[in-house]
Amino acid sequence: FAADLLIQIPEKARIRIVGRMAVTRAANLILAVEREEDRLRLIEQIDRPQADQIRKLMAYPDGMAGRMMTPSFFAFQTDTKVETAIQTLRFLAQKKIPFSYVYVTDQENRLKGVLNMRELLLSDDETSLESVMIPDVFSVPATMDREQVIQEISHRSFLSVPVVDAGGRLLGTIRTDDLISSAQKEATEDIQKMFGAGGDEHVFSSIS
Repeated sequence: FAADLLIQIPEKARIRIVGRMAVTRAANLILAVEREEDRLRLIEQIDRPQADQIRKLMAYPDGMAGRMMTPSFFAFQTDTKVETAIQTLRFLAQKKIPFSYVYVTDQENRLKGVLNMRELLLSDDETSLESVMIPDVFSVPATMDREQVIQEISHRSFLSVPVVDAGGRLLGTIRTDDLISSAQKEATEDIQKMFGAGGDEHVFSSIS
């Protein structure tokens, strides 16, 4: 319904609505548009940076980690100095730019580690992040199935997990709370269907 409505509203309003959406949700909404020509026209109408990110997500089949990820993250390269990293993070905090984790990558954007803020603040200014970072970061491949991703993160207490390609290059992140809550919602709907409950009913709704 939302996708059909999106096509019918004026172009300016359509661009404004999609532009304010998270990239993952915008991609899912555009993919729900029935006609391919309408989907392509929508992507052409929005800002290029957002359009490029949406195209990257749409390249992955539905249900894969690559489709669910947010293709935005914050990372420093391994040779970045501690002083530079702290100054940059302070600037982001002042601008109220949110980030859960700060990753460390090499020159080829391969994921190498994640920063511990306490260790960062206690380190010498001229130390490289490669010496400060926590190596061997848990990540999921972009081609991993959604159910397997949920299984992998369900027993880990991470706010988000990085998504990498076959070469270990950092592509984006998946918010674990969003993924688990959507899985719980789907499980509830499945139970409702088993007992004949409607979509607007709860599993333990009164039958009186």
